[in-house]
Amino acid sequence: MLRLLIASLLLLTLSARANEMPKLDIYSVENNTCEDWKKISVDPAAVKAQYFWFIGFVSGNNFALPNSQVASKRMIDERGFVSLVNSRCKASSKYTITLVAMEFIEYNSPTINAQQNKK
Repeated sequence: MLRLLIASLLLLTLSARANEMPKLDIYSVENNTCEDWKKISVDPAAVKAQYFWFIGFVSGNNFALPNSQVASKRMIDERGFVSLVNSRCKASSKYTITLVAMEFIEYNSPTINAQQNKK
């Protein structure tokens, strides 16, 4: 009888847990203004997600536009990314992480730099 009671309690517990939605922290760059950055920059997981998005954006540019690639030696680590976003947001509240990424590509792409210097 005790085994039946324990088994029933175990099944009820497992059943209750199976119905709970898992708690996931999902981040995106949908809200990526400097104001948003101030709010999330204290959360290491959110910062890491934004950094990964940044790296993916730059990598996507490299794939789509091979003539304006950012060389791997020009890529920045997470600390460099945080510093870059902080400095851009300090300079102007108009920045978004997307604009920071686009500027990063323009500044670090030899082809884009050469075209801008000709003007």
